Amino acid sequence: MQRLIRITLLASVAIGLAACAGNVKITSVDEILTSKGLVRGEIVNRISNHQIHGWQTVNDENLIITTGVNDAYLISLQSPCYSLRSAYTIGYTSHMSSLDKFDRIVIRDIGNQQESCQIKQIQALLPAEKQD
Repeated sequence: MQRLIRITLLASVAIGLAACAGNVKITSVDEILTSKGLVRGEIVNRISNHQIHGWQTVNDENLIITTGVNDAYLISLQSPCYSLRSAYTIGYTSHMSSLDKFDRIVIRDIGNQQESCQIKQIQALLPAEKQD
């Protein structure tokens, strides 16, 4: 009898997990950018005016930073930065007067934990209506 209960319980858990997995929708970076009215522009080597005015998390490996009224960039990271979704402040390390792919994004989350993530690529973002 106990064995039947265990098998039933395990089967229920497996079915429940399969149902949850079926409901997960993975949204691509481009779909998220489109929903924000943005498209990818050129890959840039650096951002000269690297004062961050704001940021938006895209996923664990990408974020959008704004450096001015109309200047937005997609920052892609070398590997997942798990604190990004719960970040309340971000910063960066820079050895030059610009932000480039050799720098790191530094994140402080709501638990006051700090994570540092290497930049892989910087790509300019454009309003969707200005796409050529």
